[in-house]
Amino acid sequence: SFGYIGGLLLQVITLKLLLPSDLGGTLYREGYGNLGLVAALIVVIAGFASFLGTLDRIPYLPKPKGDRPPLKDSLVSMAGVFKLKNFRAFIGGSIQFSIIIGVAETLIVHLLTFYYGFSSDQQTILVSMVIVALGPGYFTAKLMVRHMGKRLGAIICLVAGSVLGSLHPTLHLFGLLPQSGSQELLIVVSSILLINQIFIIGYLILQGSMLGDMADDYASITHMAEEGLFAAAQTFAK
Repeated sequence: SFGYIGGLLLQVITLKLLLPSDLGGTLYREGYGNLGLVAALIVVIAGFASFLGTLDRIPYLPKPKGDRPPLKDSLVSMAGVFKLKNFRAFIGGSIQFSIIIGVAETLIVHLLTFYYGFSSDQQTILVSMVIVALGPGYFTAKLMVRHMGKRLGAIICLVAGSVLGSLHPTLHLFGLLPQSGSQELLIVVSSILLINQIFIIGYLILQGSMLGDMADDYASITHMAEEGLFAAAQTFAK
């Protein structure tokens, strides 16, 4: 959650302070060097804060029993988690989601600057929609769990988020949206983005919750705690 919110705040800071409209917005070359420095500083501060804040917990961590298991045992454990049907579905969805986000994040500056013709101030409003979606996304995830379960809820959120994410550029491509750079276009794209992010955030919440459930299921079958293995698999998918 902190990483997600931190990334959003960095985008707002970038568009308002580092790539301001009066200096050319996203075309202001020098601003990207400043962005790298600011991002690095935030990462260092956040890292040290996390380290110092949890330093006193080290003595209470469980101690490993015996020597490190051989590589063969680790490979067997990795193969074992793929026997879980829910884990295979989870990894497939995670890879699909990572592809969607990867393409979107790679093209976002080009899309907003050249395709839609938005200024930095207009782009800041768009980014802010993601922050507004945090609360509704949480309640969407709760409703999904209550009425259809985590797995089906995650699938619905992923599909809805994927469709909505490609909806506005497709409509604009066929001339079905207002003129590029206009406030009317900003309102339409912001509205679609808000709903899109509600489903995306709901998916991320359900995805994280499912990861813990699968680790518990695996432990109940094998009597082995492999939370790190499941977390590593998720990171690999990303």
